[in-house]
Amino acid sequence: MFARALVALAEKNVAAGAYNIGSGTLTRVMDIVDMVCTSFAMPLPRMQKRSYTRNQRVFYADISKLKKATGWKPLINIKGGVSTLLQNSKT
Repeated sequence: MFARALVALAEKNVAAGAYNIGSGTLTRVMDIVDMVCTSFAMPLPRMQKRSYTRNQRVFYADISKLKKATGWKPLINIKGGVSTLLQNSKT
């Protein structure tokens, strides 16, 4: 995912700046934690509601600037991206 986005930026010779690279979909932190725990066959951690409410609950990468500048869009959804990342980390 990241390599294709970086190549698109280089090929289009876009202006320097910050470009978000991601799935472009709102994702709950606990969903990512669940994916990681499932991949490693670990139980989900118990989280105290009080500490959870102070932390960021969702992740979202607004990829509209990157899309507009290059036409790039993700080919892999968040679940596939996390799965690939974790598989690579196990090797």
